Amino acid sequence: GAAAAARAQLSEGMARLRAASRMPQLRGLLAARALLDMSVMFVHSTFGDYTRLKFGWDAKHAGYGMAFTGLLSVLSDLVLLPALLRSRKASGASELPTVLFGGGVAACGLLLVSLAATVRGFLGGLAALTVGVTLCRSAFNTIVINQAAADQTGVVSGAIDAVESFCRVAAPLAGGVLLQSASLEGPPRAGAVLCVCGVAAFLEAAPPTLKKGWLRGGREKQKDE
Repeated sequence: GAAAAARAQLSEGMARLRAASRMPQLRGLLAARALLDMSVMFVHSTFGDYTRLKFGWDAKHAGYGMAFTGLLSVLSDLVLLPALLRSRKASGASELPTVLFGGGVAACGLLLVSLAATVRGFLGGLAALTVGVTLCRSAFNTIVINQAAADQTGVVSGAIDAVESFCRVAAPLAGGVLLQSASLEGPPRAGAVLCVCGVAAFLEAAPPTLKKGWLRGGREKQKDE
């Protein structure tokens, strides 16, 4: 029944991941995506225990907190992403700076979550994390899929889903260990470090044409100023 379907889906996802990993231009990008996904899921997977220990929240308040992040994610998808897409089309910019900016905002959000002494500060960190992740993932997916041939887009899309599924399994285990063995702030702090590492790994693995275009655009902007 459901267990067999889940095993079949996992097997299919791993097959696509192995197929995508044989494409040299995608290995580094998928590794960077895994780091970014893990960084976010460290917070999401330990959300209930973290807020209970830090703020005394019960299950109802933790649900409100998750609903807050979900609402922000939907608003970002409906408002922020379309505006950003129109801006990129008008300026001819690539998705590369969006990934870097979104990853930086997400890392700052994780750091704010770990440093927040009040609920207001905590929610502000969650807001920054949610917006940063929305920006980063959208642009990242576009870049990765554009690296595949037309007949390989399904494999690459499935590989991205497989990476995310793997992180959904690994993050709760690692986050729980950090929460119990390290400190209460272990998951968000480790997430911030992983997020920075993910952005650095992405920049290293990004297609050279995107990096050259980004750097050339920056130099042209400096000349105009």
